[in-house]
Amino acid sequence: MDYLLDRYIFAYLPFQISDNLKKSISSSSMSAVKIADWFCKTQDLWNFFENHFTFLAVEILYLFLFVFTLIHAIRLGGRYIYTWLGITMLIFLQESLQLWVPIFNIQWNAQGLLSFCGGRIPISRVLGARHALIIKLPYDFIGTYFLWWTWDFNNPLTQEKIYGVPWIVFVNIFQFAIRTYFADRSNKNPKTRSFNPYWFDELSFAVCIHFIMLMLLVVFYNPIYVVSRGFHQPIGPCEEKTSLDLLPFASGLEKSTYLCLNGTENEFFDFHCVPGEKPIIDDYVVEWYTICGKQSSCDHQSEYIVLIWYIFFKKILNPKRSSPIIPLNF
Repeated sequence: MDYLLDRYIFAYLPFQISDNLKKSISSSSMSAVKIADWFCKTQDLWNFFENHFTFLAVEILYLFLFVFTLIHAIRLGGRYIYTWLGITMLIFLQESLQLWVPIFNIQWNAQGLLSFCGGRIPISRVLGARHALIIKLPYDFIGTYFLWWTWDFNNPLTQEKIYGVPWIVFVNIFQFAIRTYFADRSNKNPKTRSFNPYWFDELSFAVCIHFIMLMLLVVFYNPIYVVSRGFHQPIGPCEEKTSLDLLPFASGLEKSTYLCLNGTENEFFDFHCVPGEKPIIDDYVVEWYTICGKQSSCDHQSEYIVLIWYIFFKKILNPKRSSPIIPLNF
């Protein structure tokens, strides 16, 4: 940094500055670079293509779908723009919550083309989650299958899974769906309940393209070829525990603070692509390491194909044109 400032900045100033001021500017510049590096990281595009093709594909797709949702909001204007901005802020805050509150830190995302907040939030989470929320379950199933993220292996709240997705995620989706269902059907204005099932706009396009991408990936790509290098659940001492008492439904529970490699086996990844078939442990706690897609994941490929394709065609072929009124009497 000192050389760059001397060579390209200080040498062209029309006045002289003291050595102490130069050191102060250099120190401030280094701090700014460190903050910028923490806020946003990138990676080599070709290595990304070779090691994690499916994640690269959806990151590029999400960039285009992000633009389509923005066009939709601008075209309709008014509350649509505020809703779009609100969802964007909510997504970023929701992802950031995992960084600041340890008990919510149950998911580690793979490194994307651009990754924010110390490499923990890939750009696909910021750009893609707004339309993925519409079809959350297929997104969670495929993301887990292709190692777009991994779940906390030692947390009792994530032990029970359905196709690799913890039950707590299903509970969250279910309670949101219930609230939306009753809010929709208790509205007596018929205009809020009727719709044209053949209407096609930017949001419909985003949902269709997203589903088609998931359907193609699950058919034509094998998770055995996935190599995910980046931040994952920290590997450390097996005996250290973290209490979950801050959660009202987890009183008295605790989880292992770190991923313990002794006698543990994950159903979606292993270390077969790493020299020696185990991660390099060169520190007390290791957060940056490589995981590899597992052969056993391929054994369930036909199940994933049926599941994803069924969900898509079930929604596309749904003939319902209006929602009935269900009065709520509390």
